[in-house]
Amino acid sequence: MTPQLTKPKLLPPKLAVSHHFKGLKPALAVMAGLGFKAQDCLAGSGISQATIDLVDDIEIEFHLEQEFHIYRNMLRLSENPLLGLKLGRGFPAESYGLLGYAMLSARTLGEAMALAQEFGTLTFSHFKLGGLIEGEYAGLVFEPAHYIPDDLLALYSDRDIQASFEINNLLDSNTINARRVALIHGQSQFKGQYQQHWGCPVSFGAERNESWYMRDSLDQPMPRFDSETSNICRRQCQTLLQKLSSQGSFSLRVRQRLVAQPGKLPDIESVARDLACSSRTLRRKLQHEGSSFQQLSNEIRRELAQEYLRTGLSVERVAELLGYTEVSNFSHAFKRWRGISPRQFQQNF
Repeated sequence: MTPQLTKPKLLPPKLAVSHHFKGLKPALAVMAGLGFKAQDCLAGSGISQATIDLVDDIEIEFHLEQEFHIYRNMLRLSENPLLGLKLGRGFPAESYGLLGYAMLSARTLGEAMALAQEFGTLTFSHFKLGGLIEGEYAGLVFEPAHYIPDDLLALYSDRDIQASFEINNLLDSNTINARRVALIHGQSQFKGQYQQHWGCPVSFGAERNESWYMRDSLDQPMPRFDSETSNICRRQCQTLLQKLSSQGSFSLRVRQRLVAQPGKLPDIESVARDLACSSRTLRRKLQHEGSSFQQLSNEIRRELAQEYLRTGLSVERVAELLGYTEVSNFSHAFKRWRGISPRQFQQNF
């Protein structure tokens, strides 16, 4: 019987910095194969090759901005806007550790995909993985789990869709062929290259990333099926996910307080009072989770700024709502985030 693919539960936006760090190894291996040194990819990130080599043995503090910096280095070095397609080939099922082994030992491809959705946080992706079934077709959907910088959206989208097809290499009949792909980004100037790469129609500017294939592909048996191994790995994945989720719980509570009052962004003292702790304790707990109050505040401002501007509010009013005393300060900050001014953003929306 074909398992029903369902959308995953919404997870906290900040999870498992040390776990996501392990996802750098496959990407760096691909870059090495393209002729680029790891030290050049890591330059300016605060991460060394020695740390990469030790990542399986230690827990480290790792920020999303460090990962973004490294991937920007990769884009700059390669000068290839379609780099994500190459990087995705470096993420076979085995690269996901326990989750990978659970998928490899599943009974069918459908069961393997259901595991990927249930434990999507363990896949190094910045997207929430879900699934749909429509008639004779089945689809995987990738919705952003948190803010992804515009200049990296295409790379991460391409990488993760390509990675989802890598499991095809394990199947005897090699039957998992894309029927159509929808991309959230707008690199339509490369439409021909995308369609040649995936061998199917590709659309751009979608609400979410989607990859579609024939529904009966879900019944394809996995060649390494072992029910005992799959169950053991699944239980270990549940334990790991619970551990990772608890690591980000305090950051999530702070984010919830920051957006609790529309039009007003509270300061650290107010948030600390709401959480029944001192501002010093709040800073310490966030630092323990690899975050900071300023970092979370900036993320919220960036997200709210775009939402407010889309509603047609004036730039002056948006600046006021976000707590900027000077409109010019807001404009400078927005240009750093998006590369264009708030007024240009409104005109292009």
